[in-house]
Amino acid sequence: MSDEPFDVDYSAFARQRDDGKDAVAACVVALAEGRDTAFTIRMLRAVFDLELARARDLVATLKYGQPVERLFSYGTLQQENVQIATFGRALHGVADELLFHKREMIEIADEAVLATSGERFHPIVTRTHNKDDRVPGTVFEVSPADLAAADLYEVSDYARASAQLASGLTAWIYAKRA
Repeated sequence: MSDEPFDVDYSAFARQRDDGKDAVAACVVALAEGRDTAFTIRMLRAVFDLELARARDLVATLKYGQPVERLFSYGTLQQENVQIATFGRALHGVADELLFHKREMIEIADEAVLATSGERFHPIVTRTHNKDDRVPGTVFEVSPADLAAADLYEVSDYARASAQLASGLTAWIYAKRA
């Protein structure tokens, strides 16, 4: 996450807009200047009035050469040691909540997962119809390859599904297999 304040002066980027440059050009300039992803997304939203999802996708495409996937974790994929073992690096995410789900614990028997997480019991979520059921966690922006690595990490009790988050984003989650 960025340490930059939310009231940053975007006037240099506003001048680019006024000179006829588009959001893609401003995004390229911001990334070339070493601005982080969060700054660049906020700038695109403030200066070019882009929707959050569009700004994130634009930054991800320019920065990584591919669209971003969103992965919501409420359990061990939030642990840095699990991220490094699974993705080869620590991830940076944003707090969010999973709607219409409740959390419970299951016992893990897979020795590789036990060695990676260091925990015998892992959380798992199930869908409900109760609007008050929310599960706190973290949403990460990952590549399609990262998502495939997460699929390999999760044991057969979990199934990947798309779900709505409190922020309005849609993300992949791992929920209890039906």
